[in-house]
Amino acid sequence: MSFLSVFTPRRLILITILTAGLGLSVLIEISAIRSNGTAGFPLDDPWIHLQFARNLHDFGSYSYYRNQMTTSGSTSPLYTFVLAGGMFLTRNEFTLSMCLGVLFLLLGGIYIFRLAEKELDGSFALGGAAALLYILEPRMQWAALSGMETTLFILLLLATLYYYRVRKPAVLGVCAGLLLWARPEALMFIAALGLDVLYRTFWQRPAGKGGNAGAQIRDSPHWVRPALLPLLLLAAAYAAFNMVLSGRVFPNTMSAKLAYYASGGAGFPEQVLHFLADGHMALLSLVMAAGIVAVAVRFIRRSANPALVPALWSLMMVLAYWHSLPFLYQHGRYLMPILPFVILLGMDGAQWVAGIVKNAFFKNQVRARAEAFTLALALVVCAQCIAASWSERVDYAGQCAYITARQVRTALWMRDHLPGDAVVATHDIGAIGYYSGRRIADMVGLVSPEMISGIGRLDVLQEFLARQGVTHLAVLRNWFDVSDQNPLFQTDESDPEIMEVFAYDPARTRFASGEDARLEEVATDFLARKEPLPVAQGLERYLRAAPGTARLRSLLGEAYLALGDSGRAGQEFHRALERCPEYGEAEIGLAEIDRMRGEPSEAIQRLQAVIRIAPSLGPAYLRLAQLYEGSLHDTANAIETMRRYQSSVDGETPER
Repeated sequence: MSFLSVFTPRRLILITILTAGLGLSVLIEISAIRSNGTAGFPLDDPWIHLQFARNLHDFGSYSYYRNQMTTSGSTSPLYTFVLAGGMFLTRNEFTLSMCLGVLFLLLGGIYIFRLAEKELDGSFALGGAAALLYILEPRMQWAALSGMETTLFILLLLATLYYYRVRKPAVLGVCAGLLLWARPEALMFIAALGLDVLYRTFWQRPAGKGGNAGAQIRDSPHWVRPALLPLLLLAAAYAAFNMVLSGRVFPNTMSAKLAYYASGGAGFPEQVLHFLADGHMALLSLVMAAGIVAVAVRFIRRSANPALVPALWSLMMVLAYWHSLPFLYQHGRYLMPILPFVILLGMDGAQWVAGIVKNAFFKNQVRARAEAFTLALALVVCAQCIAASWSERVDYAGQCAYITARQVRTALWMRDHLPGDAVVATHDIGAIGYYSGRRIADMVGLVSPEMISGIGRLDVLQEFLARQGVTHLAVLRNWFDVSDQNPLFQTDESDPEIMEVFAYDPARTRFASGEDARLEEVATDFLARKEPLPVAQGLERYLRAAPGTARLRSLLGEAYLALGDSGRAGQEFHRALERCPEYGEAEIGLAEIDRMRGEPSEAIQRLQAVIRIAPSLGPAYLRLAQLYEGSLHDTANAIETMRRYQSSVDGETPER
């Protein structure tokens, strides 16, 4: 056999597809690194897997803090084990996670190639089109570079379906069992396979044998039985693993997510429609709809139905998330595992429509015409996918920068400035747990399962923090609002979702009530839009009947300042200081009143005092720089103040 004979057209097509997918991933990541100056993840969760993996590698313990806090806090134990193994090769978290993500994406491309080739009458060209669609799909590229288990889960989904199709029961059982270790939604996929077995056994019309219409045979389900033993053994091991660690059959993260996102869902069907039909998906969604019709028609006719499993899996996932976690955030990452099956449905629908058209109008034409139609359609969608992936590289880079500016910078500040024995309570445990080196108390139950039943109850939260011996809080302001205390550190206030670090004192630290927090958010939004009158009117009414928070009083003071009433503004700022002495935002407001009265020196002294107390309070630096430049024409001090402000934003402690 010659060397060139190894490269058959089929293999060349597959190699070209995999190379294209790898090249696109590399270009997207290089673009993000150039834009941000560093690698990053577009969400906080990858560091949860990495923290478990690092402790497993370093201490042999499935834990979240060194060899302590053993808990089933990773939704994908299999992915955590793979990461831990990868740490023997590299300790760079970005290299490890992204290489694995892209590798799993490419391996999934091989399986969807084989599946499409098998289901589409042995056409390797159409199999190649399906694989190309999958690998170049923008959300698949995002998933591969996100540091999450998504592409591993999808790889196992496709492998499980493939070995089911080719009837290799032992490998099928192992893949299905590993699928459960990858994500708990695997149970629905296994159920879809079971329904397909029942369909083939009891509903599908028996096929003729040897061309004799009278000799009918039914599909036998007995071939599946050898798959049950490895599946049941792996499922039992999975349940035992979680029970030993956390007393639950499934990981903490599943219960915590379901508890936190239990409400909502009214607009979920519309979100799913946009997820499946917008932008580059528009053309594919039409043939996907045709594929669904084809599945229904075949069901009614009781004929062979190769796209039944993709249809059932997609439907089950949508219904399950609509019922239990009806939110499509972060590119709809929880529904991404249906995308390769949507592609298979679309390819099947295109074939079905092409076949109908051929039979109706071109009966004498060869079957290749139908294939050509499907292939041309797939290539058009592929071009759209490439354009969308390249366009969305900017969005990916922005998300990485966003997470780095909040979670990562906060974690690094904590690493450099908090005592080694500090216990930090937070709701975003990923980067903070991984980089800070501090013990974490999880406020939403991902690695602290005792908090799951108390999600949303501040009284339960306070008791939990006291039991855990918490010394500091690291919270996003719009998640947990600590309103009557200056932060030790905060991220850039010019951007939304401000991350703040506070010293925690059970007797002093107070979380804003739900209504207080809601009003703070609304008032901040109105003031940003330069609409102070509704803020003044609304907060006046509310604060007559309720004590409110220091922040609410300061916001009311800002509203009066914007309306030109410095007298009433000053009263509100002083009331804020009564609730929280030395409260930075109120002192900044009083400094502005000093400036308006023609007393810039007093304003400067007040702001310098604020910075000494709260050295990362960004607005204090900005106002101080404006005073130096505008009132004293002291450009040198203005520049130095802005340098110190940037240092505070970057997580450094400005010189005092």
